[in-house]
Amino acid sequence: MDNNEKKLNETEEIEESNLSKRIRSLEGEEEPAEDISALYAPKTIGDKISNFWYHFKWPFVVSGFLAVVIIFCVVQIFTKEKPDLYIMYAGPASLTPQGIALVEESFETFDSDYNSDGKSVASLLDLVVYTNEQIDELRAESVEKKEPIVFNTQTIYTARQRFSAEITTGDTVICLLDPNMYESVYTAGGFMPLSEIFGELPENVEAYDDCAIVLSSTDFGKKFSGVNELPYDTLICVRKVSTMGIFKGIEKVKAAHAHHVEVFRDIISYTSSDSK
Repeated sequence: MDNNEKKLNETEEIEESNLSKRIRSLEGEEEPAEDISALYAPKTIGDKISNFWYHFKWPFVVSGFLAVVIIFCVVQIFTKEKPDLYIMYAGPASLTPQGIALVEESFETFDSDYNSDGKSVASLLDLVVYTNEQIDELRAESVEKKEPIVFNTQTIYTARQRFSAEITTGDTVICLLDPNMYESVYTAGGFMPLSEIFGELPENVEAYDDCAIVLSSTDFGKKFSGVNELPYDTLICVRKVSTMGIFKGIEKVKAAHAHHVEVFRDIISYTSSDSK
């Protein structure tokens, strides 16, 4: 076979191949793609890790974050100390975290570990609350002193709402209150009369009325850290058993309330060595 015939045969084969491709294309068939995935497949461990991180970085980060949050919440639930005493301060004084801790420690001195977990724990709810009259007075003083003062009305409103909710349905029993905050609950009959707590009120203790005692008139209010930093006109009183106790188990609520009354009685009756 001469060269001319050889070239003619190669040309025919090429044309036949191209014709076959066109026919397959018209019939909807596609040419099989060349598999190049093997060329880019990760070969080393480092390549595999990089490839995984590239494709699954954000799902991995989000899943890890959620796992940490869930673990933290579970640990908090099972390790958080349950208070024996529930106390609330509501008034214009702003307590620091250290001040709150000192008040709690002072109350814990009189606790007998009510829940029998081996620790005496008091929990203080601190609410910075101003009446409208107090706000007006402070603003007038600031103008006179040329020291502008700004109140966050939303924060004050939220604190008032929290105070009302705590008095109505909360766990607080022993209250440390500014006289203005006290009056709003007293007129509604929300506090326990002193006559039901004491046979006779201890000497050298100043009763504000039939339900409250002036904290600063007690040795507890004078001598115990944190408590003695509260405003001089702060009142201490006991909230009546919550009418919502039926939803928490009325007998359980009454028993806890009786424990708070006992602690309140010991606090008011406390006499320091300096006073004897």
